[in-house]
Parts: sequence; structure tokens; C-alpha cells
Amino acid sequence: MTLRLPWPSFTILACCLAVGLSGCRESEGPGPVGAGPLRVVATTSIIADAVRNVGGEYVAVTTLMPAGTDPHNYLPTSADTETFAGAHLVLSNGLHLEGKMASQLEGRTVPYQRAATVAAKLDHATQVLKVDGGAEDPHIWFDVKLWMTCVETVRDELTTSDPAHAVAYRVNATRYLAELAALDAEVRAKAAKLTVALGAKPVLITSHDAFVYFSKAYGLEVHGLQGVSTASATSSRDTEALVNLIGERGIKAIFTETSVPTRGLEKVLDDVKAKYPKLGAVKLVVGDDALYSDSLGVAGTPGVTYVGMVRHNIDTIVKYLQP
Repeated sequence: MTLRLPWPSFTILACCLAVGLSGCRESEGPGPVGAGPLRVVATTSIIADAVRNVGGEYVAVTTLMPAGTDPHNYLPTSADTETFAGAHLVLSNGLHLEGKMASQLEGRTVPYQRAATVAAKLDHATQVLKVDGGAEDPHIWFDVKLWMTCVETVRDELTTSDPAHAVAYRVNATRYLAELAALDAEVRAKAAKLTVALGAKPVLITSHDAFVYFSKAYGLEVHGLQGVSTASATSSRDTEALVNLIGERGIKAIFTETSVPTRGLEKVLDDVKAKYPKLGAVKLVVGDDALYSDSLGVAGTPGVTYVGMVRHNIDTIVKYLQP
């Protein structure tokens, strides 16, 4: 659902704070559409990548959360007020991914011309997964076909905000959607080949439950140390359950994530070694081989784009889980 959000009267106070009380004035705003590129603010690097692919030369994208940032724990800053105020369009993931930015994204504290969530067209009953006692799982980008629907939403929002360049947005979206369809087929084929080699579903152990959509779409079994949000606490019971799963099923590799601290899985690995000394070496996948989950990678890494992120993940999973 697209929201047209008002400029609350108390935004003036927020602007004052954003400029350090050096001068209290309202932002001049983004200016009229068409006077320059469409100014889009994307909350995450994954959304920003979709906007760049669809918008091309006609958009100027600002990513609110830098690459490598955990969106579950992102705390908005005073500078975000100015960033929002300069936007023609704000695109967020929705499904509570940006949980600590609720007031900003609902327009209660900052102004912008238009806002939407990329998950708006997904069917909450059949496509949005429920985890953690009924909470909606926001990690929709791990099913490439679902993300294609989100890219269509990006296309439609850009077209609505900037109808003068609608044809270009549609042409770019068609090209990019074809690339994503090929990516989906590639991941599906690699996951199926791994399943045949193992004679069973591959078991993927990760830092938190970010890969449930991935498992459902591509036939893996996944377990995370934390729940769907990294803001949730990890109990000794959670750690013990994962240790027992790894030990009893002979899991040979567990995967860290680039945007999540590794200490939780390091503790799991230490406990596995102590409790199951005969299991043999269990690999903690870290560093350049860590999986991308809630954010793209920084410049120079394989995960700097969405396509690169997904391809890196499936290739790394195959590398460490193949017999």
C-alpha cells in the first residue's frame, strides 16, 4: 500500500536537532520531479540495488543503512531527518525489518513526498512466512521469485513518482527481471545437485533465521542460532539445541553472516568440540566466505550487488556442504 505522508508540525524541532541547533529552518525539500533525477531514499542496500537497476540514469539513490549494516538493530540518527526531507520517494522493506525506524517510516517525525514498502504486493497469507510465534519473516529477498515481485513494486513506484520516464523504468525492469529469473533457475539447479550428492536435504546452520525463504524455495533445511531478528536474545537453551543438532547429525560446517557478529556461533563451535569430541572437525565459515544475509557487501566483494550476493551464497553453501 502506498502512503502519502504529511509533514508534521513538530518536524521543525527535528530539523533543528539535525543541524545542531545552529539554525532552525525547515528543509527546502527535494524540489519538483523532473528538475533533476528522481531522489530516492532506500532503507537497505538490497533495496537500493533494485532501484539502481530499474531507475538507471533517472534516479539518484541514497542508501540509509550502509553495506554491512544490520537493519534489525539500526538506530536512526538526526542526519536521517535531512536525508528523508530531501526525498521524492522513500522505499523500505516492510514486514518490521526496520523495526527501530517505525516512527520515521510511518511519517510521524520526518517529511517526504511519497513512501512505499517493496513488500506491498506480497500476499501475507500465502507468500509471507510466519516465524517466532507468528511474527512475519521480513527476509523476502532470499526467494528470488518473491524478490522479482518486489522489483515490480519498485518499477511501479518509480513510474508513479516520475511518469515522464515511465517507459525507461519499464524497459529496465524487464531486462533486470529476466536476469533474476535466470538467477533463480541457477540457484535451484545448484541446490538440487547438492541434494542429490548428499542423498538428503542439505542442512544450513547460520547466525539467525534469515534463510527460511531460501530453504523453502530451494529445498534446504535451515537452523539459526537467533530468531528472525538479530535483536532477539540468545538463550543457553538455544545454544544447547543447536549444539546437539550439529553433534547428533554430524554437520560439518556452520556459516557466519557478514552483518552479524560471529561470537554466538563461535560459542556453539566450542561447545560442539567439548560435547562431541569424536565428531571430527566442524568448519566455522567466516571471512570472505561468510554468507550475506541482511545487507549487501562492501565495494570489492562478491556481494556488492543482489545478484552477486545470491550467487556467492549458493556457491559457498555448495562448497562447504558437498560430500
